[in-house]
Amino acid sequence: MGITDRRFGAELVTDKGKVQTFDSIECLATFYARHRDVARSLWVTDYARPGTLVRADSAHYVRGGEAQSPMALGVVAYADSSAAERAVARGGERLRWKEVLALVERTGGTPHSAMHLMDGGTGASR
Repeated sequence: MGITDRRFGAELVTDKGKVQTFDSIECLATFYARHRDVARSLWVTDYARPGTLVRADSAHYVRGGEAQSPMALGVVAYADSSAAERAVARGGERLRWKEVLALVERTGGTPHSAMHLMDGGTGASR
């Protein structure tokens, strides 16, 4: 899957060392929720520093507000907690990784995430 906007990309490294890219945090979370057993590590892009990856479990997430992701759920990540707090002050909701996972499980994920599953779960690798 190609990354259309560098502020929102995410990656999953499989247990075999393959890197799979996703164009949003929501797509990564949806794929991971269905395929946890193949993941070695998860990475999300720091919205404040496009192209900079942060471990998914240590990032600070914001849903809603000014920044909207390419997918329907509107989740962005920050490496720095103060940057996330500034986004929350502009109308966003603060989330942790487990809450992002719960959100995609509750909503059924993104419509786009099915593309990652249709190709056998391989996604786009580099």
